[in-house]
Amino acid sequence: MSRETRLEGDGTVAPEQVLTVMRAEAEPLFAVLDAARERRMLKLLQGAGEPFESLYEGEEGKELAEVAPYLVSLPKDSALLEQLMRSGWGRSWGLFLTSRLPFKETRRHLRKFLMIEDASTGKQLYFRFYDPRVLRMFLPTCTAEQRTEFLGRLGSILAEGEKGEVLRVQGAEVSSARASRTTTTPAVLAAGSAMRRRLTSANPRAP
Repeated sequence: MSRETRLEGDGTVAPEQVLTVMRAEAEPLFAVLDAARERRMLKLLQGAGEPFESLYEGEEGKELAEVAPYLVSLPKDSALLEQLMRSGWGRSWGLFLTSRLPFKETRRHLRKFLMIEDASTGKQLYFRFYDPRVLRMFLPTCTAEQRTEFLGRLGSILAEGEKGEVLRVQGAEVSSARASRTTTTPAVLAAGSAMRRRLTSANPRAP
């Protein structure tokens, strides 16, 4: 990880501390939440009243609705944000990110990384970048170019550390990504493919 915000404690970080960190972000806050990790996730989002949408589309989106990753907008005073901190932090429910891009553009950027090609078989595989355990393995393998491509014009990505600390990948460290849009993902696909064999889904319901 490029930078981390470490919180005091013995490895069990109080949800209130993480909530304070999230609310202190200057840019608009979003989360990508994994319905495969929590069976109540879709109902939770439907009842929260915040804008959300699956990263999957069409028939795939319908078929995988109960295990899909969902992008949700999180105002700093959102009751959903507080609930996610209290119930989900430390359970690999997803990742958080900041972005000045509109909701649709943020979703469009994230959708580019849903699939990767296995270098050994040529098969298209789901890439669970939104699982913080996967993200912690993926980012250290990235070159500067790959990290730039992955972040695009996002402000930052915030995810759980192994001990519950807040790990931050800061978009400002790859400011060249802000100058133009990323339209293809060969570098990220290469990094994801290279490490795919090391990843094991923690939940058999995950696609």
